[in-house]
This record gives sequence, structure tokens and C-alpha cells, in this order.
Amino acid sequence: MTTTIGKMVAAATLAALTVTSANAACWSPASVSAAKVRDFEAMLRSASVRCSKEVPVIKAAYSRFVTLSRPAFVEANNTVRAHFAADNGLVGSFSAYNTFLASITNSYGPGTTGIGCADFAAFIDAANAEGAAPAVIARLADEAGASPTLVGQRCSNRVAAPRVVAMQQVAVNK
Repeated sequence: MTTTIGKMVAAATLAALTVTSANAACWSPASVSAAKVRDFEAMLRSASVRCSKEVPVIKAAYSRFVTLSRPAFVEANNTVRAHFAADNGLVGSFSAYNTFLASITNSYGPGTTGIGCADFAAFIDAANAEGAAPAVIARLADEAGASPTLVGQRCSNRVAAPRVVAMQQVAVNK
């Protein structure tokens, strides 16, 4: 009897993983928005360094932005990390998340086409003036054209089956 229960649990777990693996790589609207917030922060960080001679107050304004935005960044980090954990498991998610952040940071090294230092300063000032709430940062990220490279597809609008994020081993008495 207990062997049968163990086999049923294993079969149900395998079925759940199979059903959800098709959606595992997709980016939900919330995770896309969170990725844009991370992208926007990297864009502004790079600009604050690159534009410091042209706009001397940008470093101080950026520092204020980071302080005000800390709750929004924590929320965005948690959302993006959860996306990677669903795809790669808890251990693999750290590497995937770090690779994602490095790719964003590296993309802004040479600068941004079509946006100048005065524009970056205006984005930072707008975020600071509006309290740097998550919704504000997401809106400003869209206005700035934040577009992180997302590995995988965006989720469809249909309702997806719940994901199995973590499994625990089930002890079966023999």
C-alpha cells in the first residue's frame, strides 16, 4: 500500500513538472516589469558615471534615487529571482540572475543611443520628485526605453497552471 502511494506521489509530481515546464521559461507581465526596473537602474547608474562632468549634480541625484528606490529594487529583485528560480531551481537561479544583471550592466557601458545626459538627469529628477515608487520607476523605465534582453518568451495571456517551485522529498513508510 505505501509503495503504491509513493508511486502515485512520484507520478503526480512528474505530471505537474511536465505540465508546468512548457510555461517555466516564459516571462509574466510582472517579471517583465521587474526586469525593466533593474534595466532602468543599470541605465541610470551607467549614466551617472558617464555624465558626471557634463551634469555635475547627477551623481548626488542618482544616490538619492537609489536610496528612495530601495524598496522598489528589492521588490524587482525578488520578482526576477523568482522567475529564475522557477526555471533553474534555487541553486541555479543565483547564477542565472547574476548573468542577467551582468548582461544589463554591460549593455550600457558604451552609452545609450538617443538619450543624452540631460535626459538621464531629468529621469532621475522625476523619479526623486515622485517618490521612486515601483509603479513610478516602471513607468519611467518604459519612457526611457528600458528593454532588457529576456531569455525565453513572454507568457501568453491565458491562465497557466500553477508552477511547482520547489519539491520536498516525501518519506514513505515501508
